[in-house]
Amino acid sequence: MSDRPEFDLSPAQFRRFGYRVVDLIAQNTFTRHVVDAVQRNGRVFLTATDLHGMTVLRVCIVNFRTTATGLSTLLDVISEIGQALSRA
Repeated sequence: MSDRPEFDLSPAQFRRFGYRVVDLIAQNTFTRHVVDAVQRNGRVFLTATDLHGMTVLRVCIVNFRTTATGLSTLLDVISEIGQALSRA
């Protein structure tokens, strides 16, 4: 997934770069809104967790059939919804 520089992907942290947020409280609130909207959308599932005071997106992949295409779809949905929310 190295072709997605707008995301910070790691086993511990998942962050989308490029959204305009003013402070940590606003960033955490925005992240929670993204999670809620992604869950309502229903195309993919993720949740949020708090990591060192920062709300981050959490994805647990346990199915051995998960593909790069599936992961790309996940990132596309997050990006699409996050961009729509940042414009609202």
